[in-house]
Amino acid sequence: MAGFVPREWIRTKVRVSSGLDLHGDDDDSRQDWRRRLQRRLGQDGFPEIADRWMAWFINDGNQEAK
Repeated sequence: MAGFVPREWIRTKVRVSSGLDLHGDDDDSRQDWRRRLQRRLGQDGFPEIADRWMAWFINDGNQEAK
């Protein structure tokens, strides 16, 4: 099965998903891999829309679940 996601979602998903954090002693070490990955995706031309996604999630996204 194949699927499609918008190019912006690839980097955005890495930025907003704490489930991608690795084990570590503190927040900084746990988030280090995810932080470096999303920066590299940006260098490779992948845009991110984390701010727009968070605004949607907090406002519109929760309204749909009601």
